[in-house]
Amino acid sequence: MFAVQWKIASKPVIIGKEAVLVCRGYNCPSGDTKQWLGGKNYDLLCFDNQSKNISKYEMRSNGTDFELKIKSLNFSDLNCEYTCSCGFHQYTNMLKLDDNEVIYPPVVHDHSRADLQEEGKFQINVSMEVYPIPKCKISSKDNDLRLNITVIKRPEGELKMYEVVVQATIGADVVICGENITLDCKVRSIQYQHLLRGPYSCKDVEEHSNLQYYIVAGTILPLVLVLVIVIAVVTIKYRLGRNNVTDQRDEGRANYSALNGNKC
Repeated sequence: MFAVQWKIASKPVIIGKEAVLVCRGYNCPSGDTKQWLGGKNYDLLCFDNQSKNISKYEMRSNGTDFELKIKSLNFSDLNCEYTCSCGFHQYTNMLKLDDNEVIYPPVVHDHSRADLQEEGKFQINVSMEVYPIPKCKISSKDNDLRLNITVIKRPEGELKMYEVVVQATIGADVVICGENITLDCKVRSIQYQHLLRGPYSCKDVEEHSNLQYYIVAGTILPLVLVLVIVIAVVTIKYRLGRNNVTDQRDEGRANYSALNGNKC
């Protein structure tokens, strides 16, 4: 058995979160100097609970055990040697993890367009950096939408994140103004949720309604105008016809009176 030996406290580790290495000091007197070395450049990181870089590392002791907290873990912290030592005893090992022991939470970029597309459809277009490949769904009004998931970059060699594109096409009848659209992705056993940009805002809906109003008004108004013109023409012709009849009657009466006057 080693006099001292470190192990990672919990797995899987999450990139961007804290990772803790715990050193068991089986034969470590409490008064001996304790320290941690390692990292990408294999430097002195901490000694006797003092950190050389407080924004990155923190050390705590509990009796004969002492731990190293790596803040905001990133890929460059992995596959490096770390050493814990107590007095003249030390233990060195590589911080190497299997693929199933690492999670890189999805970093989502929403490229969706907020306006109405062809045939009254909306296009949801999201890209993300993540590890490993997640299981995702997009939901609206308790409805799960059909997705197209494409992996456009795969890791090679050491652990690297995937670049994943998630797309969905939805109809205007599926989402209403003010309704949330959520992207839910499960990375291993951890569930992540991201609120997506709505396919349209209330302003867009109002503008769309106004556009429909203008289209309808633009169609009806010319018909009404034609109808008014037709009625006006018919009315004028009718009045002109009545005036002609009246003039003919007056002319007939005048001729009749003239004939009677000549007889006298």
